[in-house]
Amino acid sequence: MAMSAVSLGIVILLTGSALFVSSVVDLPHTNEVPVSVTDYLIQNTEYTIPSGSYHAVYAQLNGGTTWNIWASTVEPLDLYVMDQNNFQQWSDRMPSNASLIAHLGLDYSTSWTAPYSATWYFVFEDVPPYVNFMGVNKVVDVTVSTVTTELQQVTVNKPLLSPSFALSSLTALIMFWGIVILAVGILRHERRQEGGAQSDLSGVDLTLRGFKLCILLESCKSQLHQSSSVRKGAFCREQD
Repeated sequence: MAMSAVSLGIVILLTGSALFVSSVVDLPHTNEVPVSVTDYLIQNTEYTIPSGSYHAVYAQLNGGTTWNIWASTVEPLDLYVMDQNNFQQWSDRMPSNASLIAHLGLDYSTSWTAPYSATWYFVFEDVPPYVNFMGVNKVVDVTVSTVTTELQQVTVNKPLLSPSFALSSLTALIMFWGIVILAVGILRHERRQEGGAQSDLSGVDLTLRGFKLCILLESCKSQLHQSSSVRKGAFCREQD
């Protein structure tokens, strides 16, 4: 029973220690977290617009993707976004469904969503006056980008169990009872050992007493035998 209490105390104490270590020791964890990723179709690029004409940038875009457009120009320019068919008609000065996005200025920004997948043209058109105040072609700074969210694996160091007051209290309580049960088991084991030692001493004492009693009986028996022999010799002399 004492050894069982000792074993139980050790198990409980180890459990409390494991909880304590799990709540304070940092371990590497890999988590998937959403991360915003910016993809650039045009990144901070300067275009020169031919006088009285236009400059077009095109790309294959997926439908439903939203693009952020930023443009800056000192002199007035118009911005169109159109698919390939409309661009061909517009550039040939034929009727088209080309959509005018904005009259550009010093700092312009907007968002545009591709309605369907196709080759799309971003067209910067010169408008009167066709040259700037210095008599040279106009320029425009352009950035077109989209932001998507991707799941990326990130490794962070944190405890296996999140530390909290409740967990700390539970750990302390478990370790306390583990120590108490372990101490009780050790005390019972020591008392049992002391009791066993006392029993062994009692057995030895009884053996010694029995041995002394046997010696005493043998001594008495010998004395009685000697006394009987003396009396018998005296009786024989009296008869003679």
